[in-house]
Amino acid sequence: NIDAGNSYCKFDQGIRKSPNVKAATVTLTQQESGRAIIIKNKSADATYTLPAVAVGLNYKFMIVEKTGAYDIEIKSPSATNFFFGGVTHLDTNAGSGGDEIVTVVSDNDSNDFLTLTLVEAGSMVEMYCDGTNWFVTGHVASETAPSFGDASGL
Repeated sequence: NIDAGNSYCKFDQGIRKSPNVKAATVTLTQQESGRAIIIKNKSADATYTLPAVAVGLNYKFMIVEKTGAYDIEIKSPSATNFFFGGVTHLDTNAGSGGDEIVTVVSDNDSNDFLTLTLVEAGSMVEMYCDGTNWFVTGHVASETAPSFGDASGL
């Protein structure tokens, strides 16, 4: 239903997007915005490159399976479109005397890579774009804290 007088659009059945299963290095498209990116069956390190910036783009990366000792990296396609925000690290090496839960944040002025080392199933990272930069939030379970950087961490 469209009501031009009140400038809104109502979808009685909602808008549904099926999850997008990814197992290898890939460059995402703008058409995949709003879809959950499901990461499973990894057999090697994998890099997920975001598309060129545009207002409203958003991606949810969900790690649903860990097979082997492989890392994941999410990167901006341009060093001028960097990451703001951070993720909560849930240390799976609990009781080892290190930090158990910490916040890991971008420097908010140049970091355009996010590396997830030996990430466990159940981890999730979301990215939202304002047309210039990417805003990051989520939680990452692993023995090694995730890291933001200006270059690849793989």
